[in-house]
Amino acid sequence: MPLLSPSLVLFLLMVTPKGINTAPIGINSNSNLQSDINSLKESVQKINGWVTQLHTEMKTIRGRFEGINELLSRMKPFQSQIAKLQAGQGELNSTISALHGSLEGMEQREYIERCESGLMETPYDGVFSTGSATGLRFLHLEATFSRAFRTIPMVTIGLAHVDHVLNTNIRVKARVLSATKTSLMVALGTWEDSLLYSASVHWMACA
Repeated sequence: MPLLSPSLVLFLLMVTPKGINTAPIGINSNSNLQSDINSLKESVQKINGWVTQLHTEMKTIRGRFEGINELLSRMKPFQSQIAKLQAGQGELNSTISALHGSLEGMEQREYIERCESGLMETPYDGVFSTGSATGLRFLHLEATFSRAFRTIPMVTIGLAHVDHVLNTNIRVKARVLSATKTSLMVALGTWEDSLLYSASVHWMACA
C-alpha cells in the first residue's frame, strides 16, 4: 500500500466538509491542530521505519533462500551416488548375512589348535636282514609329543626311506597302531623273504 505524505495528510485535515458551520479558528484550535499534525507525522515516521525494517528482513530471508537453492544445486550430483549406494545396500546386507552364516558354521566345527611332526626309524641291528629272516617281521616304534594335545590327535604317516638288500623283493609296510593325547605308536616292517637294513617314516599329529 502506498504511504501518505505528511503534506497530503495536513491538507485533508484542513479541508472542511460542505454543509457544516465552522467557528473561526482560534489560538487553542491551532495548537490542537498542530499537536495532531505532529502526532500524525510521528506515526507516519514509525510506519516508514517499520516498512524499512520489513524490507531489510525480506532481503535477508531472500538471501538465505538463495543460499539454500545454491546448496541444493551443488547436492544434485551427489543424489545419483546416494541412490547407487542405497541400491547396493541390499546386496551388501545379503553378503554380510552370508558371512555371518559361514562364521557360525566355522564356530561349530572342530578346530585344529596345533600340529607336531617327527621321524621314526628302525635300528640297524639286522632284525630285518638276517639270512633266515622270513615271514612277518614288524617293529613297534613310539613317539612322545612335546606336550599333551587337548584331544586325541589325527595322525598321518608316510615312508621316509627304505634301505634294502640288493637283488631282493622290496616289501615295506607302516601303519598307526594307536594314538593318545601324549604319544603315538607305529608298526613298521616287512614280510616273506624281503630283507631290509632299515626303514623310517615321517609322522604328523594334529588336534
